[in-house]
Amino acid sequence: MIVNVIILKTYRELNLYFSEPLLKNSIHLITNSFATSGLGFIFWIIAARFYDSYEVGLASAIVSSMSLLTVLSLLGFNISLIKFLPNSNGKEDLINSCFTLDLCVSSIISIIFLLGINTFSPELSFLKENLIFSIFYIIFTATGVIGLLLNSIFIANRLSKNVLLKDSIFGISKIPLTMFAIFLGAFGIFFAWGIALMISSIIGMALLFKIIPQYKPKIFIEKELIRNMFHFSFWNYIAHVLSLAPASILPIMITNMLSADAAAYFYISWMIANLLFSIPAQSTQALLAECSNFEQKIRENINKSLKFILLLLIPPIVIILFMGDKLLLLFGREYSIESFKMLQLLAISAFPYSINSLFISIKRVKKETNSVVLIYFIMAFIALVGSYMLVPYMGLTGVGIAWLFGNLVTSTAIVFKVAKDKFSKHLI
Repeated sequence: MIVNVIILKTYRELNLYFSEPLLKNSIHLITNSFATSGLGFIFWIIAARFYDSYEVGLASAIVSSMSLLTVLSLLGFNISLIKFLPNSNGKEDLINSCFTLDLCVSSIISIIFLLGINTFSPELSFLKENLIFSIFYIIFTATGVIGLLLNSIFIANRLSKNVLLKDSIFGISKIPLTMFAIFLGAFGIFFAWGIALMISSIIGMALLFKIIPQYKPKIFIEKELIRNMFHFSFWNYIAHVLSLAPASILPIMITNMLSADAAAYFYISWMIANLLFSIPAQSTQALLAECSNFEQKIRENINKSLKFILLLLIPPIVIILFMGDKLLLLFGREYSIESFKMLQLLAISAFPYSINSLFISIKRVKKETNSVVLIYFIMAFIALVGSYMLVPYMGLTGVGIAWLFGNLVTSTAIVFKVAKDKFSKHLI
């Protein structure tokens, strides 16, 4: 009887704790990150079964190029929507301005990429030679932009469950589509990816109409709105590009300095560690939205977010530290031998990475974007330069040390700055 009472009381307390909007939205975004990774993994396994390795390689290159162009097209307005939409008096104008501007940039960048594809990526020149393929490439890249902007709108409205729903539809629908498009060869995989993006974006637009019933899509740019957001958007855009630099450059660096096999070992460990990094990364997205809606509760929400992140991070980090080699055996004995030490270092780095993510979110709330860029620059610089110096002597372990050191340097500086500011206020 006593046990039942304790269980019931614990259940009620946990239910009350996780029903907080900040934590609920964090959970939805973290779940979305894990689900997207899992469904993506299944998608590529099935693609490898139905297509030959050459076609899969080409398709992965097409998808990667599209993903890069999508990010470059956003211009930082995805972050600006989370920050400015909650308190905007002209939500429809703000949304349409971001859609219009980013879609224009997406179309221009896609066309430039296709025109110069013989230089950028000669293996993908068939995209340029076939007009239909070129048109679909431009459309799918634009659809990717719409999808990411929709996610930001949902996060800003504290409805991250819509992000989970939309992205789950994308992840699930592309799996059967890739089987039906096999007659298109490498483009069939990309076609399945793009059609799934369109399906999920249509669902996303339907959800948007439900959130803002008066919203009507139209080609429109409110210059004053864009001007007010430009500084914030631009520096967040630069920060986002810097945040992608290590993951984009390190595989190339490792391939050139070690081998393609070493790059594969790195990629798997990075993919696992990235699931850990997604916990603070997604939680602080929800934190930005919550603080933008209720700026008077910044301190309270930061404390909640920090406790929540640690609660979710500690168990998987302990498992990786003591059993990560067993986990890597799922991919092969060589992965366990070659990249376990690096994976341990990456796992430990999730703690300072969390401090950095929280501080970045706070600075975004306060519109202090120069600090955001500086943090990402220091992290990327130390990770890349440190890896370049250490890899010849320490192999992949050197990458782990460089990444951990970069995060420790920035997080230590942040802790000292916060402590100094508190001490100064106390003196006053």
